[in-house]
Amino acid sequence: MNGNAYRIVKLMKRTEPHKANLTDDYQMIQNYALSKKKAEETEAWVNRKLNDIYIRIDADYQRCEFTYNWLQKQ
Repeated sequence: MNGNAYRIVKLMKRTEPHKANLTDDYQMIQNYALSKKKAEETEAWVNRKLNDIYIRIDADYQRCEFTYNWLQKQ
């Protein structure tokens, strides 16, 4: 392949640039807050469970950077 790529994009809705506010952007702000809360809860759950579970990571991957400290018991 030569590395060229094409995409067809269809603009569905255009909004004028503005500072986010609850009147115009409530759904977007709500989705962001919910996503952030889910990520925080997932991280807290994983951190609570790290000491109670066994995770085996192949030697080839033990030098990788992980989001969570999977290697703490090894």
